[in-house]
Amino acid sequence: MWLKDVTSGEKPAFFPFGGGARVCPGQAYAKLILKLFAIELARTSSLELIQDSELSFWPTPKPINTILVKVHDV
Repeated sequence: MWLKDVTSGEKPAFFPFGGGARVCPGQAYAKLILKLFAIELARTSSLELIQDSELSFWPTPKPINTILVKVHDV
C-alpha cells in the first residue's frame, strides 16, 4: 500500500502490509512463513562468506558494498 500518490511529487511511503483499518489479513501468516523459512535454511545449510563489506550505521545498519555468500547443504 502506498501512502501518497507517486506522481504528486511528494515522497511516497510504502507499507507492505497496509495499516490501520486496511491492514492485510495475511500479515501474521506471511511473517510466520518467513520465520519458518529462516529456521529451515539455518538448520539445513551452511553459509560461506565470499566477499565481505564495511558497514554503514546511518540511518540503519547496512553494507556499503555487496556481500556475497555461498550456500552449502549440510
